[in-house]
Amino acid sequence: IKLATPKNDYRPKDFTTLDSTPQKRKADAAGKGYIRWTTEEEETLKKGIERYGPSKWTMILSNFDFHPSRTAVDLKDKWRNLQKKQRSSM
Repeated sequence: IKLATPKNDYRPKDFTTLDSTPQKRKADAAGKGYIRWTTEEEETLKKGIERYGPSKWTMILSNFDFHPSRTAVDLKDKWRNLQKKQRSSM
């Protein structure tokens, strides 16, 4: 039997505690964890975009090798961040 948690026992998982120690990130709380992108994955993403274009994330994911936990949304987000990084370095 699962008992309900009292309302006053609510503790957000992605906020900082009083001693400024960071809590778990949302990805960690979801069980996935954060997997850093390797240089090889970034290059593979660029090759996939050259071949299929910047909106065919599922095609790129299924036809190139990425970490098994990567999703099409991960590819889209990484591409967006790479573009932002490139614009800021100009």
